[in-house]
Amino acid sequence: MEKIIAYFKNDSIKDIISVLREECEVTYVNSLYDLLGEITQVSYDVSILDLPEEKDFEIIPNIHSIDPKLPVIATSSDISIEAQKRLRSYGLFYFFTFPIDIEELKKAIRDAAKFSQKERSREEMAMACNLRDKNVAEESTQKNRKVSRRSFLDYLIGGSVSAMVLAGIGVVISYFYPRGSHGIKPFGTMVGYLKDLPVGSGKTIPYKDKAAIIINTTDGLVAYSALCTHLCCLVEWDKTSGLIACPCHNGKFDAEGSVISGPPFRPLIPYKVEVIGEKIYLWDV
Repeated sequence: MEKIIAYFKNDSIKDIISVLREECEVTYVNSLYDLLGEITQVSYDVSILDLPEEKDFEIIPNIHSIDPKLPVIATSSDISIEAQKRLRSYGLFYFFTFPIDIEELKKAIRDAAKFSQKERSREEMAMACNLRDKNVAEESTQKNRKVSRRSFLDYLIGGSVSAMVLAGIGVVISYFYPRGSHGIKPFGTMVGYLKDLPVGSGKTIPYKDKAAIIINTTDGLVAYSALCTHLCCLVEWDKTSGLIACPCHNGKFDAEGSVISGPPFRPLIPYKVEVIGEKIYLWDV
């Protein structure tokens, strides 16, 4: 059952949300200040806000700063097109205007909850991995403290031999792969050729075990993860609009990876890209 925190000024919206009580656990707050206090203490899957006035829009960055994993679904009854654009720029998961279709709202809540739960699961896994690495590092430190003088000499001799071997390998590599103006980056992944990507074009490509999108702008190549930050659909380059588009829920990103419109509320993950000769290489940032 999804956990929702909701704030409304419009009673008709509150009536709509009341219909969801059979399917969701809904907590109402009386003010935006109360909402911020609540999310600092309790983890929710979705927040739903009625924001009829532009002065209330500033609450969204505050929510994201407190809980970056909490999707925001906003509703508004009567605001201008310019105000809608400004509201979307704050990084909403979904935005509804009246009349609100209850089935569409239910779907938005389900999608938002799945996204939130997935992100929190990733965070927990990352914390577990960090803790494991910390424990391994501590164990390694303890072992190193017990190294005897003889072991130290063995390590010293072995390290000298290793250094000589590595130096020899470096000579061989420099012979077969002479350094250009930028030098060879040994950890990059070659993903294509510059001749296949004229200025103004872009393509989605496989990169390691992931997918990336590369765009050749007038200022040079840029590259990002090809997974939309909404629900991880595969994005693609729209040459006509000059934007990166997600076909699933109509999310739009500019060539800098920033959100322009739609439900995504985070920019695309950037990759480092460089051309060496005619080959295109990618690195994780």
